[in-house]
Amino acid sequence: MKTLKLVLKKKWFDMIASGEKTEEYRETTPYWKKRLCPYYPDDCGATSCVNCSIMRSNDYDFVTFYLGYRKNRPQKTFRVKYITKGRGKEEWGAKNKNYFIIKLGERIK
Repeated sequence: MKTLKLVLKKKWFDMIASGEKTEEYRETTPYWKKRLCPYYPDDCGATSCVNCSIMRSNDYDFVTFYLGYRKNRPQKTFRVKYITKGRGKEEWGAKNKNYFIIKLGERIK
């Protein structure tokens, strides 16, 4: 079982912890493509990774969110339902562009 580990700012951490925010976004940069796209860099033949509909959702069973970088920081772990690409919600921090969308399942701890 593989866990994706992500650091968040307080606003987004609190919204996820409360259950208000049910997905997290990551830009489609080379760094995130390498971690989340199964055919990175170009094995699928797509002209852009944004066009690829296959994500590594099966690679990650869980996602753990950390509040900041300090040593004894709060953390919350959720099951990953799936990872896809698309436009996120502006009220949850997304701008008008494509993102990797990590859809959260049940809270584990």
